[in-house]
Formats: sequence, structure tokens, C-alpha cells
Amino acid sequence: LSFAKQDISESGRQAVAFGLVRAIIARKLVCEEVYDVVDRIAEHMVTSQSEQTRALSAQTILQFVLEFPMGDKRLHSHMTYLVRNLDYGYESGRKVVLEVMARIVTKLPLALLVQYLELFFLPLVTRLVNDDSTTCRTMVGVLLK
Repeated sequence: LSFAKQDISESGRQAVAFGLVRAIIARKLVCEEVYDVVDRIAEHMVTSQSEQTRALSAQTILQFVLEFPMGDKRLHSHMTYLVRNLDYGYESGRKVVLEVMARIVTKLPLALLVQYLELFFLPLVTRLVNDDSTTCRTMVGVLLK
């Protein structure tokens, strides 16, 4: 996992690194290193200038949130991370966060989703009003429906 953590930053070896991490998530290998790698991937999902890196990161984060066994605190931490990045400085980062949130909202069990409605609602409404990007405002509007 330490090699995968390093390779995520290097475009030539990203595909293998993401594949390895996704396989580990699918096998539900619970250890601290998995959480560290996923945190790094979440950061790259928002901050990377590469479309491919953002897409691979978003797929991995989505798989992690939906399939990996984790406690309420860990899930809340990931949801909070998404909400905090709704006001990221670059449109590309905000768009990928909104895409991941939209997929989570459609795939998360309703009982679990209800717990996060309060966390999501006000920041999304704020983005609907204040976002400079019409694309992001449209995405927020669709997500709020």
C-alpha cells in the first residue's frame, strides 16, 4: 500500500495503483494503511489538474464509501470532507465533489442518507446561490432535487 500511495501521484503508474487500491477495497482489508491511502486519494480527487486522476479518484472514493466496512465516525468524516470541498477554489474540484455526492445520494440506503441530509442541505443551497460557475450551480440544483 505504501507503493500505491506514492504511485497515485505519478501519472505513469496511476492506473496500477488505483487498480490495486480498488482490489483491496473490494476485499475489505481493514487496516490503517487503507484509510491513509484513501485520504490521499480523496485529496487528489479535488486538487488534481488531471481529468483522469480526478475520475479514477472519484471512482475509488465512491467504491470506498459505498462498499468498505467503516464506522459512523469514519463515514461522517468522508461526508464532511466532501461538503468542505464544495467551495474549493477551482471549478474542476467542485464539479468532481458534486458528481461524487450525486452518486452517493442515489446509491446510499435511504435510512443512512437521511442522517446526512442536514449536513448536505445548507452548504448545497449556499453553493446554489454563490457559485460563480453555471455548471456547478446546475449540478447543485439537480442534486437538491
